[in-house]
Amino acid sequence: MTFINIIDPAEANADVLAMYDTELKGNGFLPSYAKVFCHRPKTMDLWADLHRGIREQLDRRLYELATVAAAVELKSTACSLAHGAKLARFYSADDVLAIASGEEASAPGFSEQDVAVMALARKVARDAGSVEADDIQRLKASGLTDGEVFDIVATAAGRAFFTKLVEGLGALPDAEMAAVGLPLCEGMVVGKPIDGTYGSYQN
Repeated sequence: MTFINIIDPAEANADVLAMYDTELKGNGFLPSYAKVFCHRPKTMDLWADLHRGIREQLDRRLYELATVAAAVELKSTACSLAHGAKLARFYSADDVLAIASGEEASAPGFSEQDVAVMALARKVARDAGSVEADDIQRLKASGLTDGEVFDIVATAAGRAFFTKLVEGLGALPDAEMAAVGLPLCEGMVVGKPIDGTYGSYQN
C-alpha cells in the first residue's frame, strides 16, 4: 500500500523500468520504498549515489550501528528490520534487539564507542539542533576521527531523509521482510506494521 499511485511496468518508461529492475535484482522483490520513487526515478539515482558515498567511507559495522539507531529513533520498521539483520552479522540478536527497546547502553556486546555512536545517531535523527560539542568530543575521545564523526552524522541525517520520504508517501514494510526471522522480526517492528500482502508490483 502507498498513498500515491504506482506505475505498472507495462506503462512505465525506460527510466522507471531500469529502477524497478535494479531494485528487483538487489532485493529479490520490488520493495515498497522503491515503488514510491516511480514518478521520480532520477531522485532514486541521486539517493543511491548519496547513500553509497556515505556508506563506503565508514567502517561497515559503525555504519550499521548508526543506521539502526537512527532508524529506531525515526520509528522506521523497514529500515530497522533491514539494517538490524545486517547488524546481526557483527552482534548477537539480543544486542540488536536492545537497540529497538532503547537499552543498548546496558547490552553486553556494545563497547563505550558503540554506545556513543548510537547516542549521536539517535540525537541527530531526533533533533540535530540538540547536538552539542560534548557529544562529538565523546566520539573523538573514543578514537574516531573527525571524518568518521562526519560520516556518522551523515548516516543519521541521510536515514532521516529517506525514511521521512518513503513513509510520508505511505510505504509499508514489505511482507518479504519477515524472512529476517524471529525473534528479530517481531522485536524490530518499531513503527508501521509489516504489510500482510506480497506482490512485486502491487500498490
